Amino acid sequence: MTPTVALDGITKSYGSTLALDGISLSIGTGVTGLLGPNGAGKTTLLRMVATVLAADRGRLSILGEDPTRHDGRLAIRRQLGYFPQEPGYYQNLSAFDFVDYIAILKEHTDRSERRAEVRRVLELVNLGDVMHKKVRKLSGGMRRRVIVAQALLGRPELLVLDEPTVGLDPEQRLRFREIVSRIAEEHTVVLSTHQTEDVAALCRRVVVMDHGRVCFDGTTSAMAEHATGHVWSASQPDPSARLSWRTGSGEYRLIGDPPAGSTLVEPTIEDAYLLLIGRAPESEG
Repeated sequence: MTPTVALDGITKSYGSTLALDGISLSIGTGVTGLLGPNGAGKTTLLRMVATVLAADRGRLSILGEDPTRHDGRLAIRRQLGYFPQEPGYYQNLSAFDFVDYIAILKEHTDRSERRAEVRRVLELVNLGDVMHKKVRKLSGGMRRRVIVAQALLGRPELLVLDEPTVGLDPEQRLRFREIVSRIAEEHTVVLSTHQTEDVAALCRRVVVMDHGRVCFDGTTSAMAEHATGHVWSASQPDPSARLSWRTGSGEYRLIGDPPAGSTLVEPTIEDAYLLLIGRAPESEG
């Protein structure tokens, strides 16, 4: 089966900074999660998949099209939903009018059908009761959901989401997971996040990036297994551990090479991430 997204030796630099260093990936139906620290290259990769950036070197195929060609980019964008890391808003438009404007740009030309689709996506993200409020009067979490709504217009074949759950409360996160999991049954979702719990809950596959390279690519269960035998609990911190913290129970959770006789515990994908990257995930800010 032809992958939805295929990257072959993709390289991208910003001046002297190498953002992507020969990335090769094939991405198909389902949710693929991208994890990595700030500066790992995740956003650069997603902007390429969203046809916002071009590679310096390498080949990229999206939905069977070549994004370096004008007609290829147009064909891709007709089947693409994109949530950028730093979305822009028209503050004086209502949520409905903003999403309606995006729908016009996406060539939804029939007015009644377009407006029905705008209502559908706003209700899908639980904004039906505030859709006619101006964007500037919405909370930060509601504004993020407006951008999720516009990304869902037209039931896209490929959904590219860059940090979509920042600013969402726990209930909204669960709602987001429900929406994405439904879409991913038949379509392709590429999701970048700092939230390992979102990856564990949603993703069939996880790709960990650091310094523009892939340092892990596999299932979430395989990633957790990467930390097997490297996570233990103790009543006191151990200076030999690579990372450790005191949990809510009062015990310490330690990651690294456990000393003999240690009480090993079941690893999570967050434990594996910390082992792979060697530092804690950044906060959302």
